[in-house]
Amino acid sequence: MKKHAYLTQIEEICKNNHLKVEDIFEILKKTYPNVWLATVYRWVNYLVQQWKMRKIENIDKTAYYETVTNPHIHFIDEETWKIFDIPLDKISVDAEIVGDISDIRIIWKLKKA
Repeated sequence: MKKHAYLTQIEEICKNNHLKVEDIFEILKKTYPNVWLATVYRWVNYLVQQWKMRKIENIDKTAYYETVTNPHIHFIDEETWKIFDIPLDKISVDAEIVGDISDIRIIWKLKKA
């Protein structure tokens, strides 16, 4: 029973978010105080293998996870490391691309006013 609850809860926690496993663990622990970090790692990796979640490796090599699996671009704010999703159909590229685009990451640094 807990197996299913963990999976459903992890997917819900990551909905519209980009979170580290440690962040998912801290949120899940509020509902399931006896959950172990290793258990959360195992279920997150299971969801990635099942294509229900996606692993994003940030520029600082930190792994973040999301439930959005449709094609999209990640914009990463270099100062806050916040990750934003932009659907591929909202982007226009004026270049000849051979093959399918599997991942695009754009990192920007904002100037403070």
